[in-house]
Amino acid sequence: MHPVSDSDPEQSPRPVAAARPSIWKKLGGGSLSISILVHAILLAIGVVWIFQIIPAQKKQEIDFMPKGGGGGSPGVKEVSNKKQRATMTNPNMPRMAAKGVASSFTLPEPDAAAAMSSVGSLSSGGLSGGLGGSGSGGGRGDGSGTGFGSGMGPGLGGGGGMKPFAGVMFGNPVKARTIGVVLDVSGSMTPHLAKVIKELDRVAEGSPLILHVGCGIGPGRPEGRTYSTVDMDKDRFERFWRLNHNGKNITVSKGSGREKVDLNEPMPAESLYRILAARKNTYFIEFDGVQYAGNALLSKELKDAEAVYWFADFQDKVDEKEAEDVARRLKAKKQKLFMHASVEGKSFSSVRDLLVNPTGGTVISAK
Repeated sequence: MHPVSDSDPEQSPRPVAAARPSIWKKLGGGSLSISILVHAILLAIGVVWIFQIIPAQKKQEIDFMPKGGGGGSPGVKEVSNKKQRATMTNPNMPRMAAKGVASSFTLPEPDAAAAMSSVGSLSSGGLSGGLGGSGSGGGRGDGSGTGFGSGMGPGLGGGGGMKPFAGVMFGNPVKARTIGVVLDVSGSMTPHLAKVIKELDRVAEGSPLILHVGCGIGPGRPEGRTYSTVDMDKDRFERFWRLNHNGKNITVSKGSGREKVDLNEPMPAESLYRILAARKNTYFIEFDGVQYAGNALLSKELKDAEAVYWFADFQDKVDEKEAEDVARRLKAKKQKLFMHASVEGKSFSSVRDLLVNPTGGTVISAK
């Protein structure tokens, strides 16, 4: 037996080849696997935590209520009062919306009744006598509804006491929203005046009323000053009434002093005097002559009236040039003159042609 030589290649041991790394390990798969495993564990913990902290909400039954307030539609369940109050929108609650997000969801509008309650507070403030209105509406069970209303209301004038006008006087149409009246309060007219005042307050209660002795339209019209029948100088109207209903027609505004009157004498036409003395928004012009009725027609108390209603017997003289000037002033204020004659006096046609027709008014006949 030959000894083994260290240099004998056939007898020396062969070296073991090293294992090649896999492609998964070359790509870092081991680290990725560990990362996925850790995240899966964290996700599982998170899911368990969410379902433990937030309880599942019960599915609620959706109820519908028609907006129209009608009898409802078949198959629609009525909502109890408590649930209805809970679902109503608070008018003071801020509204939010997501800008640029498409959605079919629509934010509800505030309840109409609640919204109008805030508007109602304006009526006691700066809109004194402002535009008012009324309306009515109906609803159907499907939530739809209809409504209508009128925006007309008192307060078209500023300080003139304008009231909404029904548009009819003694059964005659008067195309205007507000009205003021001029009365000839000379003695011959006294029996008719209470009826006119009553009709005025029936169709436009509290509208301005101007009292003037006579119905003439003469040249050289002086400035006429109106006084309230209920102003602080309470005896002024009584003096006016007594002096102009005793047949004297005494001028007191131009004299050096007041004409003396006996307040102990019986009051002429006392019942009519009491009505006028107590009526608000009633004014008189102290007697300057029967020919200056134009001052009453153009008085500042009537500046906001669309219709000036003149009741007289039209017996006094009318100057053509002065009448045309009065008509021009009425038209400048967009006022229509309506004449109502107790009798068709000698100046009836002149007043109609020179004053009434040019302003777009008409002749009123009692029925």
